[in-house]
Amino acid sequence: MKIAVKIALLITVETARGMHTALPRVLDALHAAQASATVCLHLGRDAGAPLTGRRRERARWYGWGSLWRGRVWPGARLDKLAPAALKAIDHAGCVAGLHLEASRVWRGTQAAQPLAARVAQFRRLAGLAAEAPFTVNLPGGLARWPLLRQMQALGVGALTGVPGQHGFLPCHHAELLAVPVLPTSLPNLGDVLRAERGQADAAVHTLLSHSAGLAGPALCWLDAERIGGVWQAEFARLLAGWREQGHVLCAVSDSLLTHAVLPHAELEISPRLALRQGATRFA
Repeated sequence: MKIAVKIALLITVETARGMHTALPRVLDALHAAQASATVCLHLGRDAGAPLTGRRRERARWYGWGSLWRGRVWPGARLDKLAPAALKAIDHAGCVAGLHLEASRVWRGTQAAQPLAARVAQFRRLAGLAAEAPFTVNLPGGLARWPLLRQMQALGVGALTGVPGQHGFLPCHHAELLAVPVLPTSLPNLGDVLRAERGQADAAVHTLLSHSAGLAGPALCWLDAERIGGVWQAEFARLLAGWREQGHVLCAVSDSLLTHAVLPHAELEISPRLALRQGATRFA
């Protein structure tokens, strides 16, 4: 017997190439599969391809020019491209969110932006009210207590970007926060493809085998530059497989509605991260 659960799709867009080229393809695929998603946009400078993976693979995912942006020359300001992307996301029936990247200021000439300013900027661009909640996707390693406390003060609706299996409300040293944290509970397509040595059929089969045994809501993170580019076919097959399994593909905010009560759970913070106090700044 198939058990249909909600799979929240979290899609991040980090580059100008992603906004121009990949995002329209991703939204078309979601529309064809009658699926929704939370699409989190990065609003700082295009920092180019990530440093993980082999150079040739990064060039295929992001384009050769992305290998130099943010390193040899500054990338485009993504907040200038965001209004058109936000309009397309809304038109496709998806929900927009904010993706944060830790500050990497190009040659020290670009001022970094504090979190409160970045949140206010997103609300203005998205046409949201001053205290309207929305999803924020955290960059790796920044799920630390001062940052989460600030997220609550800014009225953020949900946080993603940390690994785990079940949603929770964070607590630390008896201090409680009311900001839901929804961990990435399904494997990332890129991780599975690397584990399967690039075999697309095996990677899609592995991901679908994980979702076949789901007994509760799950979250899958995908990046638009890849699923709207070199992994377009795999993304379409994943969507079709999830629909065939009877799952509902939805935005993060829709997935939250299925949680009657989220338990409080201790947030584990390493000593190294605990030393990084103060407001985090973003490029």
